[in-house]
Amino acid sequence: MHEDAHAAGSSAPSGKSGGKNTESTPTAKETTKPAVQATSTPKATPTNTPVAESVGKVHVVEIKNFAFSPSKLEIKAGDSVKFINKDEVRHTATADDDSFDTGLFGQDEEKVVVFSEEGEFAYYCAPHPAMLGTITVSAK
Repeated sequence: MHEDAHAAGSSAPSGKSGGKNTESTPTAKETTKPAVQATSTPKATPTNTPVAESVGKVHVVEIKNFAFSPSKLEIKAGDSVKFINKDEVRHTATADDDSFDTGLFGQDEEKVVVFSEEGEFAYYCAPHPAMLGTITVSAK
């Protein structure tokens, strides 16, 4: 498939790179970045405890038909967003300001991002930069 070959590449939108660029941060947000948790393959801690017990409310954003649904989401600080990929190709949820990046994940896989700080977080899919979303985090 064309999409699989495209998604497997490491190209990022112009001005975005896979690594973190600490030299230029356009916003004054030098605070804690949202934490990304891979619910399908935990990295450091076991995920036997449901995410809802360890943080605030869990919101779901589905990726289907090359779109984030919902594309705009309002949550509270301490809440988390579970991204679930329903497409056959791999996608990311990557913040414009590099505050979070789920990395590529495939069909029926999910990634969780915990938002502890207030702010507006615009994001996109790295291999498909026309896919856009915004998460607005307000005080608890």
